[in-house]
Amino acid sequence: MVYECLQARLKNINDAFTYSLYQNICRSLFEKDKLLFSFLLDSRILLSEGKLDPKEYNFLLTGGVGVSEKDLPNPGGWIEARAWGEICRLANVSPNLEKLPEDIAGNQPEWKKIFDSVEPHRAELPMGWQGKASHFQRVMILRCLRPDK
Repeated sequence: MVYECLQARLKNINDAFTYSLYQNICRSLFEKDKLLFSFLLDSRILLSEGKLDPKEYNFLLTGGVGVSEKDLPNPGGWIEARAWGEICRLANVSPNLEKLPEDIAGNQPEWKKIFDSVEPHRAELPMGWQGKASHFQRVMILRCLRPDK
């Protein structure tokens, strides 16, 4: 009982401190930088709690530099060589994403719709990837296909 109360109290203190830190830092940031700071703070919290895979986080930041890539030929002219290389490296970041390059190569018209979309972040990923991939993995897929978004 005492241990549970202590854990609850520590969580409340940590939450209050994190919120205070966020508020005080956001006061000194430009509006355009607040979203990035929020993402970085949240990422660090999730990493420390073990809820975010460090390999996936590093891939999002670097594009998989240093990760070996699957040896698959670029399937079409609409995917740039850089983007295809990142997609092939993404397959080695998580076992959940191993079949992604083959699925993109095998169903190009569906994936090209996301590539051509004005709002690709709102589009549903084809071939069941919307349900297969976690939210963070969907962000990584979007980063490969459309780094501008």
